[in-house]
Amino acid sequence: MAPAGLAVPESLDDVRFALEELARRPDLQEPVVRGYVVVKVYAPDGELAYEFEDEMHSITAAGLALLLWPLLPYCGNASCSSVSPIYSNTFGLTTPSGFNMYLSFSYQVGSGSQPFSPGLTSLAAPISNGTGAGQLSYSSLGIAVGAGGITFSFTVTNSGPTDVTLSEFGIFANFVGNVTTGPFLAIYETLSSPVTLAPGSYASISVVVEYLG
Repeated sequence: MAPAGLAVPESLDDVRFALEELARRPDLQEPVVRGYVVVKVYAPDGELAYEFEDEMHSITAAGLALLLWPLLPYCGNASCSSVSPIYSNTFGLTTPSGFNMYLSFSYQVGSGSQPFSPGLTSLAAPISNGTGAGQLSYSSLGIAVGAGGITFSFTVTNSGPTDVTLSEFGIFANFVGNVTTGPFLAIYETLSSPVTLAPGSYASISVVVEYLG
């Protein structure tokens, strides 16, 4: 159910407008969602070289729509013969009742930077997964879900012969099932301090999204 006094959004512009309205309400002055990023950089021998924490600022339009998933119904009407406009407009989902679908997440890191826009769909300069020069070896994406939020975590290792600089990353969402679509860039972040990984070193990154309620 939408918060009292707000219409159910049908587009991404409606989502942004609704969030601005919520921000102006005196009874909702505390943030509803907080996100932060923890970066830990390790030397080749496994010793922690340094770590830092960034506030997360860049939930994309697709990410905002996913945050609304627990609050707004998937079905567009009582008989579920259509999909709520926010999901059809954002993700192109059109499957009515009887759908069998779940979310799958992935990530990508990069060496570039770009101004944030809610409509971003990709990184500025992606780094491919591999062991060659200029590549990084990607771990699997860890996902921990609790009552207070969700944490994404991953590790990238420089298994190549030259230094690699990591300055951006993205979390992507895919819909999988009888309808498969995506990936959609849900979170995009540029690190406040780019990380240079020497051969053999690695970085562990955790993205924490908390529901403050």
